[in-house]
Parts: sequence; C-alpha cells; structure tokens
Amino acid sequence: MRLISFENLTPAAQKFVEIFIATNGDHAQAWRSSYGVDRGLTDAAARLEGIKVLRDRSIAAIVAQRSFSALSHSIIQVREVIGQWCAMVRADPREIITHRRVCCRYCWGSGHQYQFRDETEFANEFARVIDANQRKGMREALPSDAGGYGYRPSVQPHPECPKCDGEGIGEVYVADFATLSPGAALLYDGIEQTKNGIKVKLRSRDEALTNIAKWLKVLAPDQESGYLPPDEGDVIEMPESMDDALYAYRKLTNST
Repeated sequence: MRLISFENLTPAAQKFVEIFIATNGDHAQAWRSSYGVDRGLTDAAARLEGIKVLRDRSIAAIVAQRSFSALSHSIIQVREVIGQWCAMVRADPREIITHRRVCCRYCWGSGHQYQFRDETEFANEFARVIDANQRKGMREALPSDAGGYGYRPSVQPHPECPKCDGEGIGEVYVADFATLSPGAALLYDGIEQTKNGIKVKLRSRDEALTNIAKWLKVLAPDQESGYLPPDEGDVIEMPESMDDALYAYRKLTNST
C-alpha cells in the first residue's frame, strides 16, 4: 500500500490542503490560491473545481488527518480554558482577602486586663511612656503587665470580654499568596501599593461565569448538525488508513 504523507503531495496540492484547512473548508478559495489561473470562474464553478481536487484520495486523506489533528488540539485548548473559568467561579475570594473578628487586648488577659505579646513589647511600651512624659511633659500612666503575656491577634474573641463585649476587633486579612488553592490563585491578579495601603486586585468571577454561559450557548445541541460538547472522557482517534481518512473527511464536511 502506498504511504500517504503531506510531503508526497505536489506543491500545489500541499498549498490546497493548507488553505482549505485555514479557511475552514472553502473549496473555491483553496483552489484559486493553489492551482493558478482563475480563468474568471464564478464562485460556484471554483468550488466545483475544489471538490474535484478532493476526489484525489491522497489529498482527501491528508486533509482529514490534519483536520482531526487541528480539532483535537482545539478541544484540548477549550477544555483548559473552560477548566480555568470553572475553577475561578468555584473559588472563594475570602481565601485571598477577608474581614475577620479577632480578640482585643483585654479578651484573654489575666482578669481581662491589658495583655502584651511578650516582655519585650511591654518594655518598649514602658520606655515610650517614660520618654513621652519626660520630653513632652505628659502625664500618661505607666503601663502594667498585670494582664500577662501571650497576646495573639488571630485568636477568637472571649465571649465575656468586658471591653469588646465578645465582638473582638475587626480587621482586613490578606492571605499568604503562596498557599492559595489553584482556583483562588487564578482569581488573584496582583497587588497595588496606594497611599492608603495595599490594594489586592482580583479577576472577575462574574466575567468567567458569563464566558461559560456564552460557551454553553454556542455549543448547545443543534438540530441540524447534532453537535454536542465533547465529554471529559472522549478520545479523538486519528484515521489509520486512507479509506478511514477519506470517510472521516467526507463525514466531517458533509460531502459525498
């Protein structure tokens, strides 16, 4: 059996294959671009000439093989894009930035008195008050460590705290971007330093959802073509023989 390959085709036939696939099956344009003089043929006549070219089984087989390769690659790309859109829609923006309630300084201090992180923080605050009182003539009371040490701002508020009434302190929390889930990482679009602090930029989940809706509408079942979006487990098989390739091409283009 004669081996069919693109390199075995004539230069004109190779160009016909390339133009035909690039124009999504425009017989007339492929014929005009590859086989020379137009001879003033109408579009219908040029299309007929293109159809005649495809009667060559070798050319038809190469067209079919290359069409299936392009289709397979396109489906892979579509799945990747749709997968990213879906991940963005399902992602929770609160994983990146959120508002949370944390304990105040009095929540977990001994006897609900002011709690310091450690001895170093207490010493620094003590020195600050002494310096302010001496240099500026202030009469600020010296701090006391009676509430103890160990303050951690990420701890939940004490429900019976007399200072915050168990509500704690509200704060904006920005996550460590290196620990984001794949979906949240797609939502993250960088940070911007402003005069008021850091602004976290997020991609639009609504836009991703709109893109998915548009894609589903475009690929909805059509009564004429009967086309459906490929399932996740679908495998596109390359035609192995010349007859299989010719049949696949004719089925793909609805030609006989």
